[in-house]
Amino acid sequence: MKSFKQSMNQAAFTIVELLIVITVIGILATISVVAYNGVQDRARTASAVDGANQAADLLEAFALKNNGLYPATGSLASAGVADSTSVTYQYSQVSGGANYCLTATSGNISYMMTQDAKPVAGGCAGHGVNGNAPITNLSTNPRATLTGAGWFSNNGAIYPVTKGVAISGHPASIVTAAKSQLVTGQVSGCLLSIYSADTLANSAIQRTVGLWVMTTGTGYQARVYAASTPVVWTPLSANTWTFLKMSTGSTGYVSVSICKVSGNALEADIGYATGSIAVAGTNSYNFADGYTSGWIWNGTVNNSTSTGSPQ
Repeated sequence: MKSFKQSMNQAAFTIVELLIVITVIGILATISVVAYNGVQDRARTASAVDGANQAADLLEAFALKNNGLYPATGSLASAGVADSTSVTYQYSQVSGGANYCLTATSGNISYMMTQDAKPVAGGCAGHGVNGNAPITNLSTNPRATLTGAGWFSNNGAIYPVTKGVAISGHPASIVTAAKSQLVTGQVSGCLLSIYSADTLANSAIQRTVGLWVMTTGTGYQARVYAASTPVVWTPLSANTWTFLKMSTGSTGYVSVSICKVSGNALEADIGYATGSIAVAGTNSYNFADGYTSGWIWNGTVNNSTSTGSPQ
């Protein structure tokens, strides 16, 4: 008869065997998760496509009763289209009612369609896509164009600001900026200081602000500042665009400055600022405006807010 010790030795797993079992279980679990996610995505795709087609039928029925015109933006319910537990809708009237664009979203999958096309993956311009709610850039002249608003110098006698200056090589393909440098004979620690860059002076909107800055000189740092908000300086590398972000206070103006770490700015050095985004709330976002793919201007180009899916 075998001893108890011998029986225990024969029944035990080795460390290698245990590792193999654990690895196999991990692989099977991964396969199961991937397969499950695939099933979920296919189900959401089917829901979004079906929802878009059903909405299109209702919109066509509405147009037949209304001289060929589709509902106004914000009046999708008048055509009998409403959100369900599986699909939500975003809708925009186009061309005075002759056309439309609709985005149907199920979970994290969106499909869009117009009056002349079948559903395709994605969303209409100005709509949220794949489960992301749309956001609005409150800056009405985000690229500092000459004809738009905002971008005023804090001290025009020392460092005047010129809007609409042509630039090249920007990471976001922006081609205009606000430019500033010291007036000949003036002395200052800063070469650029612009206030109300988001054109929301004395606004009561809690917002997060971001914008691009650059200087041609060395030894500079930059900050975005708002009333009752801690000052945070960011070092700048010469001739390199840097995107600054900050959450502002509930009220007050917003400004951006480019200053020397120590000593005074040089007359030959130039500061640039452009690409501003101000969004209500405390979440930070990358730059986007009406020129960005999937975004729309809510009024005059370069002189109005713009809306689209977060970038």
